[in-house]
Amino acid sequence: PLVSLLLAPDARLQVQAAVALRNLSINPKNKASLVREGSLVPLVGLLRSVNLKVQESAVVTLRNLSSDPANEVAIVREGALVPLFALLRSPHEMIYEHAAIVLRHLSVHAQNKADMVREGGLPYFIALLRSTNEQAQEHAAVLMQNLAMDPTNQLKIAREGGLPPIVALLRSNNQRVRDHAARALQNLSVHPDNELTIVQEGALPLVIGLLRSPNELLQQLSAGVLRNLASNLVNQARIVQEDGLPPLLALMRSTKPAVVEQAVACVRNLSIHADNEVRIVGSNGLPSIVECLER
Repeated sequence: PLVSLLLAPDARLQVQAAVALRNLSINPKNKASLVREGSLVPLVGLLRSVNLKVQESAVVTLRNLSSDPANEVAIVREGALVPLFALLRSPHEMIYEHAAIVLRHLSVHAQNKADMVREGGLPYFIALLRSTNEQAQEHAAVLMQNLAMDPTNQLKIAREGGLPPIVALLRSNNQRVRDHAARALQNLSVHPDNELTIVQEGALPLVIGLLRSPNELLQQLSAGVLRNLASNLVNQARIVQEDGLPPLLALMRSTKPAVVEQAVACVRNLSIHADNEVRIVGSNGLPSIVECLER
């Protein structure tokens, strides 16, 4: 009965039903039963409601339901993507933030990664990366991080203009935003066709700067980005010219194995370039390499 009230012609009944479902969906034990009772179709329909309270309750309920991995595919299957994309452009902060969180949850599932791009989500996500709202930036960066795990999406994100705002977020003063932007860039840098483009977008000085961060996760991520970029012969020379070698050699002495692994792999790639062989030795790189071998 409660689910059927979501379809009531009376807006007041819709509001009451939507708020009730919103409250029920907080409890993890209710998430599966609410989906089983057929709540998804009317909730998706209410995302388009002109009543702000109904719209908010619907998107928050979907946010709660989408936190259960078992519901991720079902929500997409019931047509939630397009109305959620539209809500990212809502003038109301509470609406677009909740919509971004739903999409962030949905983007974890491998099947949804392709669907979200195929349904036209990239322009919305890229616009969200440019938001002045740091929460929105974080959600958008996570979305890009997740979507860029799909090899097909890696090139599409770059071609649709996703790189400049992701690179810009590396300058963020918000630690979480910066971390997720670096993760997104690391995933995007896996694609060979993106290696030169990322450098052309001005990422190299920023990524090299992050190697010197006191944050070990950023050290690991930035070294991982450079490791991928250094698969390209042109980039091998550029990274050394941009003074990337000293901080990489320093990270090879890190106490964190994941940091060392990325730094060593990057220096290995850099050493392929003939001009870098002498520079690595001249920068006192051999002791760092030997130390890694002795660990």
